[in-house]
Amino acid sequence: IKHLEEVFNWAHEVGPTIPPAVEFQMLTSRKTLSIMGPGIEAAAPIFADTKAELNEAMAFMKNSPIKSKAYLSTPFLNPGIKMLYNFVMSHYPSNYHWGVDNMWTHAPVNDLMPYLKKIAATLPPAPAHMLWLNWYPPAKRQDMAFSTEDNIYIALYGCWKSEKDTALYGNWATNLMSEMAHLSTGIQLADENLHNRTAPFVSNNHLQKLDTIRLQQDPNGIFNTWHSRP
Repeated sequence: IKHLEEVFNWAHEVGPTIPPAVEFQMLTSRKTLSIMGPGIEAAAPIFADTKAELNEAMAFMKNSPIKSKAYLSTPFLNPGIKMLYNFVMSHYPSNYHWGVDNMWTHAPVNDLMPYLKKIAATLPPAPAHMLWLNWYPPAKRQDMAFSTEDNIYIALYGCWKSEKDTALYGNWATNLMSEMAHLSTGIQLADENLHNRTAPFVSNNHLQKLDTIRLQQDPNGIFNTWHSRP
């Protein structure tokens, strides 16, 4: 965790060059890999069709200037979808209370850094964590209703075992996302918290289109309107 600034500077710098076959992500937690102390897990699942595409996709990790600072690294391996899924879901155990929020951003890393440091310093106990997902959508995207997306996705997952800790951790994610709202271009309808914080999840033009369709198909308002729409 002491290398946080260097790690995120690197991730932000290489982000635009990472091939689309890679879903590069970093997870910051007080207990990385479920057994170690505070740190950052960097993972790069690759979906390649050819060996050449695979080699190209791996290059940014193999050539990383911060690789030598990692206390644990693995060679490329093909775990299969089931093992990959189980690894991901180990960060989202059941029988916990969860308070989450997220944002899309293309803000400069220097603007994000103070908040990334604050998030790391205030993280609730594991398995609470911060996710940094490299996205960089293509210039031309197929028409889609929930159309807000950007270069980087940052999501906070606060969790706690005992209900008595809800007052302590319940608003951790939303409060920090609120502080960063000026750097956000919207949210993803996935791990959001529209109960507590409204934020755009669709472009204005698409929202108008959706409202028109709703008015035509549901004139009596049987279906609920957009939850906590901004």
